[in-house]
Amino acid sequence: MLLPPKPVVTSWDVFDTLVARSVPNPNLIFGMVRICGDIADFVQRRMNAQAVLDRIGNPYVLHDIYRQMTVDGLP
Repeated sequence: MLLPPKPVVTSWDVFDTLVARSVPNPNLIFGMVRICGDIADFVQRRMNAQAVLDRIGNPYVLHDIYRQMTVDGLP
């Protein structure tokens, strides 16, 4: 029995469709998360994790980005 493929979701999808993004640049959301989560280097860590996955070239989902952030040292 074949299972349907996992959907590929970019992080922008969550904010644009579920939260209704209120900033002109999607990356500004990361700054808001940084402030609310009190994680000083969240923005750079988040963008670096996605860049790593982009360079690998395989499809990934939002969970994979945050997993990569922990691999890169985020507690």
